[in-house]
Amino acid sequence: MTKTLSIVLLLCCLSLAVAQEPTVYATVISTKLFIVGAPNPQTGLFYQKPSEDTVWHHTGATNIRANGVAFGPSSGKKIYIASGNGLHKTTNGGESWKIMTGWEITEVLGVTVDPRNGSNIFISSAYGIYRSTDEGTTWKHVYRGFVSSVRVDHSNSSHLYSSTEDGVIESTDGGNIWKETSLSVKRIRNMRQHPTKANIIFAATEDNGIYRSDNAGKTWVKVEAGVDHATFYTIAFDPSNPDLVYAGGFATGIYRSTDGGRSWKRSFQGLLVDHIHSIVVDPTKSGRVYAATIGDGVYRSDDGGITWRNVGLKGSQVWRVATQEN
Repeated sequence: MTKTLSIVLLLCCLSLAVAQEPTVYATVISTKLFIVGAPNPQTGLFYQKPSEDTVWHHTGATNIRANGVAFGPSSGKKIYIASGNGLHKTTNGGESWKIMTGWEITEVLGVTVDPRNGSNIFISSAYGIYRSTDEGTTWKHVYRGFVSSVRVDHSNSSHLYSSTEDGVIESTDGGNIWKETSLSVKRIRNMRQHPTKANIIFAATEDNGIYRSDNAGKTWVKVEAGVDHATFYTIAFDPSNPDLVYAGGFATGIYRSTDGGRSWKRSFQGLLVDHIHSIVVDPTKSGRVYAATIGDGVYRSDDGGITWRNVGLKGSQVWRVATQEN
């Protein structure tokens, strides 16, 4: 009886562990598997459970340029896709989708949901920033210019940062008014905030490497120790160990930092392509990292970014990878 009970408890624990694994999402904008005259291979949003390893499932509209993905606070039910033809939304976990934007909002490059208030949504686009306060039903154009990302300060939802062609901008009133920070560098491609120290911000730039601010954007310092490349598209912290940081970009492979982003070292064992557009760390398992590549799908590391292997969507240009806890 005791042995049987132990086995049952073990199976329950294993089932719980699997259930707690996050779903991994990847946005595909194109694939080199396209052949003229043949049926188009699917692009758009794909997802998998980590236990599925290399198997990916498609959801949402087919053959769209999916640039980004974000999630509402709804246990996997509300998902947003940023795409070339607008913002797509599901409220039932992907069973049905609806475009939430009109003809005037296109080239949506990213979507951000306020983690404290899911009604507040921000679109970053080639034409600026759009804000919704009603989960995407209506939109207001709050900034004009090429914008690649919007970040909500996790310590204060009224404080936002954005990466633009003209530099890093910020808003302290929830996105109504935007102003430039002191960073004089142009063409900012992405930004990342330290998961626990809100004043620490990193900016990934095109042609100018990585910059760091330790005072919420008031001053910036270029990170140079170990950085031999100029164009970066992504920076990701390990939420369980914020001293472990990853970065990637054009021809960079994967950069790793074990001291919170002060110094870096390249790590690309197993990578068959070195163009990295997005990195995300599994929030439930420190050391499990996913990288979106330009031209060879998604790679995964289970040892903190030291070694890598392809886990599917080969031949695809994957713009974003993201995880959502179930």
